[in-house]
Amino acid sequence: GGTGATSFSPGKIAQVTVGSTNTTKTVSNDNGWYDTNLTGSITPSASDSKVLVTVSQYLYCNESIQADARWGVKIFRDSTQIYIVNPDSTSALTYKTQMRATSSSLNGWNAQGGGFYSYITMMEILA
Repeated sequence: GGTGATSFSPGKIAQVTVGSTNTTKTVSNDNGWYDTNLTGSITPSASDSKVLVTVSQYLYCNESIQADARWGVKIFRDSTQIYIVNPDSTSALTYKTQMRATSSSLNGWNAQGGGFYSYITMMEILA
């Protein structure tokens, strides 16, 4: 560690970026995976940094019969689903979410909208 602007300690958060949207995404009668309109980008300052991504995804049912409604959410970097990764890059990285219902006949959904927002937060953690 150090006190200068160019001195960093491992595990420190170098930067935080946030993406948000309140643009409604509506899906009815389909259990495929769909982009939710939520995206965010970060440009790591070092190629050996890690990026921690957290999501707060607003979701609500858009159909009247929802006796056993369930949904899933995935996080992607570009077109690749992520878990824990080292981005190995100092280029801009774009993350997004996709969502699906478990049943095509009962589980219509809306992501955000109606004045509600969803958020995706990216934190660069120095190696």
